[in-house]
Amino acid sequence: MTISACEAIAETGFEKIRMRMVAERAGVSTALLHYHFDKELWIRALRDEATRAYAVDLYAQLHTWVADAVRRGIASGEFEPTDVDELCTLVLSLSDGYGIRLMLRDPVVTLDTALASLWRHVAAALGLPEAVPVERTP
Repeated sequence: MTISACEAIAETGFEKIRMRMVAERAGVSTALLHYHFDKELWIRALRDEATRAYAVDLYAQLHTWVADAVRRGIASGEFEPTDVDELCTLVLSLSDGYGIRLMLRDPVVTLDTALASLWRHVAAALGLPEAVPVERTP
């Protein structure tokens, strides 16, 4: 992925590069690409206080973004009321854990099993159907 990023930056220029471009070139999802590059941040955060504070802030922002989406769904009646902060912490933790195992190519975990497991917890908490939603193309 790093090589793909370097090639894409060399061709496109740093100012115009998008994660989607690198992901397509590397043949991975943008989520996996973000995770790959974010792990570098987490490793540095173990050794550097300023980086640690930055990483904690990134998680706080992500938590807020997910929580806001869940709260909007609850307010609109699409979701059943739940402990939003607890659900967000669970979703982020499961995403991190499955992301690591997928990155390691753990044969026990596939993208489909990870998604199904994550969805099972979200659906139960929000009163949604158990089946994982299927993405519709226009």
